[in-house]
Amino acid sequence: MYTYEASRIVHAPADVVWDVISDHVLFGQIAPNLSQVVVLHGEGEGMTRQCTGSDGTNWAESCTLWQPHRAYAFEVISSDPQYPLSKMTGTFTMDETSLGIRVGMRFDYALKFIPPLLGWLMNKLASRSSAALTEAIFDAWEAV
Repeated sequence: MYTYEASRIVHAPADVVWDVISDHVLFGQIAPNLSQVVVLHGEGEGMTRQCTGSDGTNWAESCTLWQPHRAYAFEVISSDPQYPLSKMTGTFTMDETSLGIRVGMRFDYALKFIPPLLGWLMNKLASRSSAALTEAIFDAWEAV
């Protein structure tokens, strides 16, 4: 299992920050690796959503954690055969600090079809693209 984490301090009211980071449709519009996110049913914990990647792959996610104004998490529950991960959980957080509101993203994942040593190397190489991806998401959230 691998983990990637990123965070940024933002200067905006907490209610606004939560509304932006928990807007699933918006996330599908701004994340460079996605073309859309559609909420299939529910709200909060137990909600399911369908994600379509910019490469055309599809996967469904279930909300496994929902703490308003604090954190939420999604776990991939089904995916196209070509989806490259055997497990994926994304956790999004916010907390107030003396410097502003820290917004965080954490992704825990396991690669499909990859031997452990090669997976470790691929994970190291992917961290650069992950950093660019999360920075683009943070930039887009701040622009809203």
